[in-house]
Amino acid sequence: MLTEERHRKIIEWLERDELVKSQDLIQWLDSSESTIRRDLQELENLQMLERVHGGAKRPQHLEQELGMFEKSSKNVQQKKMIAEYAAESITEGDVIYLDAGTTTSEMIPFLKNRTITVVTNSVGLAARLVEAQIATIVLGGRIKLTTDAVVGSQALEQLKQYRFNKAFMGMNGVHLDSGYSTPDPEEAILKRTAIQQSEEAFVLVDHSKFNQTSFVSVASLSAASILTDTCPLVIHDQIYLEGGFCMIYTVTLNPSIDYIVHVDQLTIGDVNRMKSDLKLPGGKGINVSRILKRIDNDSTALGFVGGFTGHFIEKWLKKESIQTNFTPVSDDTRINIKLKANEETEINGLGPIVSTEEMLELKKVLGSLNANDIVVLSGSKPASVPTGFYQDLIEIIKAQGASFVIDTTGADLMDALEKKPLLVKPNNHELADLYQTTFTSVEDIFPFGQRLLDEGAQHALVSMAGDGALLFTSEGVYQSNVLKRAVKNSVGAGDSMIAGFVGSFTKTQDPVEAFKWGVACGSATTFSDDLATADFIQELLPEVEITKVK
Repeated sequence: MLTEERHRKIIEWLERDELVKSQDLIQWLDSSESTIRRDLQELENLQMLERVHGGAKRPQHLEQELGMFEKSSKNVQQKKMIAEYAAESITEGDVIYLDAGTTTSEMIPFLKNRTITVVTNSVGLAARLVEAQIATIVLGGRIKLTTDAVVGSQALEQLKQYRFNKAFMGMNGVHLDSGYSTPDPEEAILKRTAIQQSEEAFVLVDHSKFNQTSFVSVASLSAASILTDTCPLVIHDQIYLEGGFCMIYTVTLNPSIDYIVHVDQLTIGDVNRMKSDLKLPGGKGINVSRILKRIDNDSTALGFVGGFTGHFIEKWLKKESIQTNFTPVSDDTRINIKLKANEETEINGLGPIVSTEEMLELKKVLGSLNANDIVVLSGSKPASVPTGFYQDLIEIIKAQGASFVIDTTGADLMDALEKKPLLVKPNNHELADLYQTTFTSVEDIFPFGQRLLDEGAQHALVSMAGDGALLFTSEGVYQSNVLKRAVKNSVGAGDSMIAGFVGSFTKTQDPVEAFKWGVACGSATTFSDDLATADFIQELLPEVEITKVK
């Protein structure tokens, strides 16, 4: 049984019985004592239960609610981070609803000097909003002393008169089955109404609120987007399933921090002064996730990260509002140095030593996929990861009925073809090496691109640098034109092409349209100092021309 499944069952039993014994869990879950002990510790760390001698108990009654002072002292840094993310979604001129709560209150410092109107049911938040010189409307009614929230029929009737661009809600519980919940019926109906009156609704909760159920149900999980520091994968997936969405996962087995250093002239054996430097999260799958976000596709980044370098990558991706579910490893994530002088020099760091247990944890994550999910497997493996690991992951993916994209070379690519990948993307040189041949013209590539399909690939992209790119499908062969701009960057163009293709294909199921997006994304990155921006991709998209050539 997967870790997520055991955790969910433990919480369900606690909700029913309030107290559970470790020996009963060992028997019911068919798990070892050490596994159950670890599960209980992890759930206690998430404040989902309280360990007691011989077992665990539910941390508080459904109807029980902490006061504002007690709430405000818990998970402060996580709440600030969530609040900052939330504030970034607000545009000038928005009318927003700000629910009473400690996490929503953390948004106020990020709203200063914004031309917006805020409606709130919190007297305390209203005072702080006015102090920040933000146009504010506070609902009238009875003030609930424990939470500082205005409640009652008067507040409800007033709320029904308003319409909001966005609503930002606090919740006491987020549960796979019971959805969003709160202890107080009067607050629940206000929360429900605010969500209904909004074009977009966001629930701001830290990790401690997951797998919790309070007294009164507010709405289903699909009624609002969750903004959080860490979301259990099973809940994240369910939201997408309820909305009929495809979840995209990217797997980066050997991520890095790319440390880019610019010097005017490199002198070996002497002290060199850099004129600029930049640190970026690196790794092919991570690049795919970053571009997917820029073309309005959500994804979850998976893989191995460790140490302060791994923390840097996770923090960066969260800042870009990219969901992560990395598997932690004991060794540090590597650093790759890219030295740009009169010539470009790269020094790639050693990857971490990944233990058998850590590899197993990643496999467990992929074991909870759903049939409409897509997994992008790309990049190299750490030296400690055995040959055939990609094949192990593909077997798990296919067992769940999910699809996969693979961007690798050699034996890993060849072995993957029989599993019918949704997409493969070798460049012309990699394709020639794969089949031990050479190409002297674009036409020479045609039979070998077709061979990729014959051996199992559903679609094949072959990039050709200055000659554009080819798409091979069951309907024919398509070629893109070559966009004209100054080339600035050789890193991440192929990853961007995959992101463009997969992101578009999940929405349209049209491989030719997806090809167009892939070319626009890949080209935009080639013409940029870093990965392409959303605006630049949109600028290039009309310039992409796709021609059927066979």
